[in-house]
Amino acid sequence: MPRVAYVFFTLVLLYMVFMVPFGRQLQQRPSLVKLGYVPQASVVRLFAADQRLTVAAFYSLRALIYYGDMIRQWRAGNRQTPEMENLFGFLESSVHLDPYNMDTLYFLQAAFTWEVNRAEDVNRLLAYAMNFRYWDWLLPYYAGFNAGYFLQEPAAAATYMERAADLSGHPLLANLAARYLQQSGKAALALAFLDDMIGRDRARYLDSALMVRRQALQAMVRIEQAVEHYRGLFGHDPKTLERLVDAGLLAEVPADPYGGRFFLDATGRVQTTSRLAFSREQQK
Repeated sequence: MPRVAYVFFTLVLLYMVFMVPFGRQLQQRPSLVKLGYVPQASVVRLFAADQRLTVAAFYSLRALIYYGDMIRQWRAGNRQTPEMENLFGFLESSVHLDPYNMDTLYFLQAAFTWEVNRAEDVNRLLAYAMNFRYWDWLLPYYAGFNAGYFLQEPAAAATYMERAADLSGHPLLANLAARYLQQSGKAALALAFLDDMIGRDRARYLDSALMVRRQALQAMVRIEQAVEHYRGLFGHDPKTLERLVDAGLLAEVPADPYGGRFFLDATGRVQTTSRLAFSREQQK
């Protein structure tokens, strides 16, 4: 009995020495940056043992709560720089602990491909999950879009889309791969993909972020259509977007909701200086 009491009081002392100051430190941090650190996925999997599904669910929930708080802060005009690296770490560990959880994979696809340019890392986790969710056509569908739109890898995009078509039974997905190779402007493809994601956002966690992105893509589609019309009329690309207004093809150059400016690159494709993401200055 004395030995048990000794161990108990030792644990209490260790808690007071280490955990109480750590808790105070977290309380002193701004509300948006209370996510904290998560160990590497391999370490977590080792210690989680038969509780890995519970730990995975906790990590996913922690990430969703943090992201939801980030969106609320953004709506209130408080755009602090979020802990995206730690957020990704939580989700990465969750996928390795439970690769069957589609909500986590959806969250990764929605939050880490556009704003933070982590499409390659997201595809790595999608490929890992495909080994387990081998029947799910959405995973190669997401990976194919990332490969074609973000990573500029049309061959990989075609392979993923063909797999998605085989699993889903929809040949239209195979045709989508060919469109990556045929179309110079991709905003319409991105908009169709985004509309599909919005329709699958069951918990509505990502509404605000996705809708802002949708507004930007809708503007890019309007510009792309006007550029195509201009080419048909004059046989060449407009030098500036203002030429589209002068030609009566646009009432005005659309505003980028991310705060950037739309322009045509050297190949005639519509781009934006924001890269469809809020700048760090805007996030602060």
